[in-house]
Amino acid sequence: MGNLLTSINPAYDVLTAVCELDEGGKRLISQIRFQIGSQSAKLGFLILDEDDEGAITALLEEMIKTAGTWGALNVTCELESDALFYEAFRHADFNAWAKQKLWRFKRVPREYKAEKFQWRVWHSDDARAMRGLYNAVIPKLFHNLEPLSLRAMLGMVYYNAEGVLQAYADMVYGPRGIWMLPIIHPTTADKIEVLLGLLSGLPFPGKRPIYMCVRSYQPWLEGVLGRMDAEVSPEQVLMVKHLAIKQKVSNKLEVRSLENGHADTGLPVVHFEQKDVH
Repeated sequence: MGNLLTSINPAYDVLTAVCELDEGGKRLISQIRFQIGSQSAKLGFLILDEDDEGAITALLEEMIKTAGTWGALNVTCELESDALFYEAFRHADFNAWAKQKLWRFKRVPREYKAEKFQWRVWHSDDARAMRGLYNAVIPKLFHNLEPLSLRAMLGMVYYNAEGVLQAYADMVYGPRGIWMLPIIHPTTADKIEVLLGLLSGLPFPGKRPIYMCVRSYQPWLEGVLGRMDAEVSPEQVLMVKHLAIKQKVSNKLEVRSLENGHADTGLPVVHFEQKDVH
């Protein structure tokens, strides 16, 4: 249902592609989606009748070309670590950038009400503190792949007694569960009460299971989650195919204007050099 609704959402570009094999009417089906205004296109699923490495690679390459026409800077996907078709993605120039596990909580511990670890829904005033924690926890190399927030809906934040942001959680609510990606400072991550406070503070959990996503750049979270009543998924590999390379633009065009008594040396346009063609 989620894939169907995404296809009619005007905020998304969506392609569902079918690759028919020559023998036996077997086929491969996959879908790629791109939220307009974002940097990454995402592979949603891959259905295959047969593990044909060449056909999978050909299907991926066709979808990658389509993502490029949408303006995506990269294409991302999540694979099980032992997926049989892993090599097909490698042949299509996908590279692993991180690993992750999903911790599934069957119920929300509503009985936990410790005020010391109260979380609340974030608002615009939290953006600067969230950016600081994001820069401190997530390696800069991953910033193009891991946005500050998916912006799907409001997440939650936790401040310590001194008013310093120690954690925030990005969230997506769906009919079959709640997915969250917590970003927690390593000095706070060993306190099990922080995660209990997050689970018990969800505004509208219902009876849906909660999936807490922990990625390999936060290894300090696995220890505390191992002490909680949760099921852990097999390890998944996060992969990316880059379609563009960022380059710095030299400041060759200098524009100065006075604004509130101060000189502004910002560039309103990007300067480029034009060469004569003979």
